[in-house]
Amino acid sequence: MAKRGKKVAKVSAPTGRDLQDLRRLLRKAGGREVLIQWLDQCQGPKRGRRGYDPFEDFSISGAPVKGLYVMRWRMRGENCIAVVSPAKRWVRKLIEGGELKIATPHQTFLEIAKTHGGGHHSREAFAYKLAKKFGEKLREIKQSN
Repeated sequence: MAKRGKKVAKVSAPTGRDLQDLRRLLRKAGGREVLIQWLDQCQGPKRGRRGYDPFEDFSISGAPVKGLYVMRWRMRGENCIAVVSPAKRWVRKLIEGGELKIATPHQTFLEIAKTHGGGHHSREAFAYKLAKKFGEKLREIKQSN
């Protein structure tokens, strides 16, 4: 969160320890020019939250019927499969007992998030991440053809 009020303009002066560290670095570098080169070569700290990808071995392949794609991935050691049709916006998913259920891809991704748990994400965010991964892989397939 951004600083407000008096804290915005407040600049902290270097402490004695900071000055000692700076002098130590100058001596080790052998001069200001070399120290500046060192600082230019250093990468800054990584900012933001580390990405979390719960999907392993995510792949998409064409199904026997035109316009359908079979999504396969592994998550927490469990193999998952869904048949998706991005053009018609429906999904056929095999449920226990051999029934086929028809739903939109988003509904299917939400159901997968509900059954497998989102982990670090909410269900909506998990479903969005799965849909995004599906879209990326689908674009890769279409570009390669």
